Amino acid sequence: MFASRLLIMVVLAAAFSPLAAESAPSFFSAFNSKNGPPADVAGIPLDIAAALDFERILFKIRSAEKIEDWRPQLARFIDGNAQKGTPAALRELALAWEARARMLELDSVLREVYRRKGCFPASVEGVLSQLPDAASKDPWGDAWAYAVAAPSRSPQLVGQRYVMGPQRYPKLLSMEDAIREMPQPPQGATLAYSAIATVISLQIDSKNPQPSRAFKQMGERFGAYWVLWLSREGALLSNTEGFVPVTFK
Repeated sequence: MFASRLLIMVVLAAAFSPLAAESAPSFFSAFNSKNGPPADVAGIPLDIAAALDFERILFKIRSAEKIEDWRPQLARFIDGNAQKGTPAALRELALAWEARARMLELDSVLREVYRRKGCFPASVEGVLSQLPDAASKDPWGDAWAYAVAAPSRSPQLVGQRYVMGPQRYPKLLSMEDAIREMPQPPQGATLAYSAIATVISLQIDSKNPQPSRAFKQMGERFGAYWVLWLSREGALLSNTEGFVPVTFK
């Protein structure tokens, strides 16, 4: 009887523990590659094949291709109103890059005001008429989050800088920064594969602002991240910059 109970305890402990992996899935190398994804990528699951198509667009962006050459390709992912799964994650990513394109259009108008007046306007309302209709709002249909600022070493010079972003992501990286910096895993979080009974999840342990643990399945979102794919070996995440392959230790 004691041996039977001990066996049950061992099985339960294994079922409720994160599982380690041996190596990363081979298709992970197609994401964030300096040379771009190859023409044929072996082993990529069909349900995230569209993510590889988006990675090809990201490679064009990071290769400094003209905005007019890649921006129309975002429409494929933006059209529709997907609320969950990979389609929703890719739509959010496409909207973030569309936001950056619109922010550049607005930046051009704001800098013209700066050249004439020596400071940025206190509000964008007065310059919206000089923009294409689509750029007057962020891609989610909201007014831009905008405020004038000052250089860090000269706080008295308010109006010499500005901060702007979509309401949904007011601190969205600019086009320049998003191109220069590769997408990063969630800061301050430990990710692991979890299998509880028949439920497979991404286990997310965080210490900020206080210790917490969450479980997300494929197609679900946590913060600015989406879980696109998950296995014992690793997970493929997306955020507002691109894709984040994570190999479990």
